[in-house]
Amino acid sequence: MNTNLPGAGAALRISGLSFSYPARRGVLHDVGLVVRLGERVGVIGLNGSGKTTLFFLICGILKRETGEVLVFDRPVVPGRFRPDLGLVFQNPDDQLFSPTVGDDVAFGPLNMGLPPDEVTARVHEALKTTGCLALRERAPHHLSGGEKRMAAIACVLAMRPRLLLYDEPDANLDLRARRRLIQLLQASGETMLLASHDLDLVLEVCTRVLILDAGRVVADGLPHEVMDDAALMEAHGLEPPWSLRASITKPHPPKG
Repeated sequence: MNTNLPGAGAALRISGLSFSYPARRGVLHDVGLVVRLGERVGVIGLNGSGKTTLFFLICGILKRETGEVLVFDRPVVPGRFRPDLGLVFQNPDDQLFSPTVGDDVAFGPLNMGLPPDEVTARVHEALKTTGCLALRERAPHHLSGGEKRMAAIACVLAMRPRLLLYDEPDANLDLRARRRLIQLLQASGETMLLASHDLDLVLEVCTRVLILDAGRVVADGLPHEVMDDAALMEAHGLEPPWSLRASITKPHPPKG
């Protein structure tokens, strides 16, 4: 089932998007994509397939070579702050730079020009949602990898963006924090793109999945249908998630 169709209610529209790095040509090739309001779209693919580059282009961190990116029907301008669009970076150290976690979470709302009471309320809400209230006065560089990850998510949530991009959000999370993240993502009302190598997480969270390979969208459909197609997954260097394979590979008890 392909949901990449034009229509009203789109949060994101991409057409003819191509990009190259100086030392690496053709990172993305003529990518076209429509994401409707409220969709939770998983983006999967091997390392180097273009997932992070796609997210950077959507956010305007990189300047596209060709094509157009519209977020809520407004063109994305490279370098321009868009509080309705939030990116959780793959490496939380790229996102945390203030003396305390609380200062980091407040940074976005302050740059939105919100009054102090509103900033305080948003910081508290974002820290509570991510289970980070106890980290508020901690220095980011003293946190564990998993704590940094959740603090970085809180930084983005505090701006209350309508379109959220998560780049490997479950990296360095223990089982309890991973489950909290999954519950947070499942309860989210925002439109979402989520890139992850954890295909079981994608299966639990997303309503649609794309496979990127060599800078092209090579599959687009329902997560169970796309990721249960072993031949398709293998053709692009992937395997079906464990939860879909378990019933086939589960060992039988010995007889006798």
